Amino acid sequence: MLTSSIEVLGGLIVALVLVALLVRRLGSQSALATYREEMPGQEQDKTLKEASASPRLTGRFIALTEMSDLERALERSEDNPVWIFQHDPFCPISRAAWTEVARYDGNIDLVDVAGRHALVRAIEARTGVRHESPQVLLLRHRQAVWSASHFAITAAAMTKAASRADAT
Repeated sequence: MLTSSIEVLGGLIVALVLVALLVRRLGSQSALATYREEMPGQEQDKTLKEASASPRLTGRFIALTEMSDLERALERSEDNPVWIFQHDPFCPISRAAWTEVARYDGNIDLVDVAGRHALVRAIEARTGVRHESPQVLLLRHRQAVWSASHFAITAAAMTKAASRADAT
């Protein structure tokens, strides 16, 4: 009797874990859809906009999916500051950071860390900044001049860092 009760309990735990994983997966797919709205145009086919109608969410996201995208971001940093946001759509902390980053008024290069492991490692190698997720990096002259992770990611901190980087 005790053995069958333990087996039933074990089966229920397995079922609950599977349901939780499914719910997490479905929730993250809708989160991914939020920033995978492609727009027409040569460079703009990777321009992503926050789906929220809130006027405070003004950030524009540009998907970094290939090594060539990273190289172009580094090249752009020669002339202007460039933001890279490393986002995990499966992480609730990263979703909170997403909201803060979206409040920043400017373009942000977005890396989906769940699906772009090689790109994440390349960013770490090229910038010298140990990867964390979520994480924002500010590039200037092909170097990371500022970074923040987790709850240190705020629109206000990004604005302050960008104003310092503009001076260089």
